[in-house]
Amino acid sequence: MKHLHYKNQMKFFTVIIFLFSSYLSFSQNLDSAKVNARQIIDLFIAQKYAEVDSKCDAEMKRKAGVSLLEDIWVGLQMKYDSLAEIGETRTSFKNEFMKTITVLKFGVKKIGLQITLNKQYQISGIFIVPPEEHYQPAEYLDAEQFTERKIEFGKAEFKNEGVLSLPRVNNKKVPVIIIVHGSGAIDKDLSIGPNKIYKDLAWGIAAKGVAVFRYDKRTFLYKDKILANNKSGKENYDVRNEYFEDLKDAISALSQRSEIDASKIFIIGHSEGGYLIPLINKNFKQVAGFISMAGTLREIPELALEQMDYLAPKESLDEKTLMKLNIEKQKVSNSLSKNINKKMSDDSVFAFPVNYWLYLKSYDTKSMAKKIEKPIYVLQGERDYQVLMKDYHIWVEVMKDKPNVNYKSYPQLNHLFLEGTGKSTPAEYTVPTNVPEYVIDDIANWVKVQSKK
Repeated sequence: MKHLHYKNQMKFFTVIIFLFSSYLSFSQNLDSAKVNARQIIDLFIAQKYAEVDSKCDAEMKRKAGVSLLEDIWVGLQMKYDSLAEIGETRTSFKNEFMKTITVLKFGVKKIGLQITLNKQYQISGIFIVPPEEHYQPAEYLDAEQFTERKIEFGKAEFKNEGVLSLPRVNNKKVPVIIIVHGSGAIDKDLSIGPNKIYKDLAWGIAAKGVAVFRYDKRTFLYKDKILANNKSGKENYDVRNEYFEDLKDAISALSQRSEIDASKIFIIGHSEGGYLIPLINKNFKQVAGFISMAGTLREIPELALEQMDYLAPKESLDEKTLMKLNIEKQKVSNSLSKNINKKMSDDSVFAFPVNYWLYLKSYDTKSMAKKIEKPIYVLQGERDYQVLMKDYHIWVEVMKDKPNVNYKSYPQLNHLFLEGTGKSTPAEYTVPTNVPEYVIDDIANWVKVQSKK
């Protein structure tokens, strides 16, 4: 068993998908910010500039006023034509403020209307910005070293399409990594603002000689259908249809590819995907090995409670907010799978139906992890507040007598394996950056070593 500690010079900040982000107050704030931004735009459209002004903070009132607010809106229509379409609203944190950018189409011209809100959802600034933030590939990436293929898979009701990033090698079968997502409705790239974490992994690793397959999570494509099926009793909503059905079909499709060595299929489990590694090992015998990236062997609601305390410490809250937080924490506590029973209502377990937790009730992560005989690489960012270094050390303790496990932790990295300094916060997740090359090298090299055994 090797226990490695990585030290490297830092770059700078970045992003993540929250573990059960619907539990977290910061995520709820961003949702509210989006609603407020759309309401403000509606007031502009209705020419209710005084009401817009009433939503401004004191500094914004001083700088703008009703007349300037009217000039902003009328000026846009005079310059570009009348408003034709309201597009998506992106939200992010900027220090203590919430930044919203809504794509507006005036005639044929698209612009981004940025409305910055303070903690009370008052307007602190209005700006015209580019309509889209674009993903930038990492500087270290050699795009000439790989190509990509789209692969359809899955049954008709839940048809999916993934992207296979393939190294450019001549008539040689290569090992492949399948990325298993974290929690939530996640696309194939794990897109957060201008950052695409899974694309960084796929492109970087493929350029180093190992194929990577990524795809949209079923809850990203079909969440409403899954919930409707669950409500009607047609099909329970749990990790089997959230994760395993697509994974089974993806493995089947990749195994038939001439470019892929079907005996060398590895899994990257990120966040909740890492938590599910022992279950994946039990259900998918053909998998050759596993990389846990910020995976845990504890129950996920237990981690969610810690995240709440981290993001909203008691000493910083007023009595009313603290009361609301305690109510939410109780809901999360009820979601601990060992406490779940069939008599509970869906509301008792917050964002997920009862049967989601019922399936996990008998999932003993630690004992199942001990049964894994295939190679495992446990990776952890030391600045991660979603999955803690405590979870990393649990892996070390549980697997201490097993020679098939390697470990590595990274001082500068957060939950998304992006660099930063100091206390990790949601704000850093929206700063454009890429997964560092040393993470890419570590994964690619480890898979190559395992593939030669």
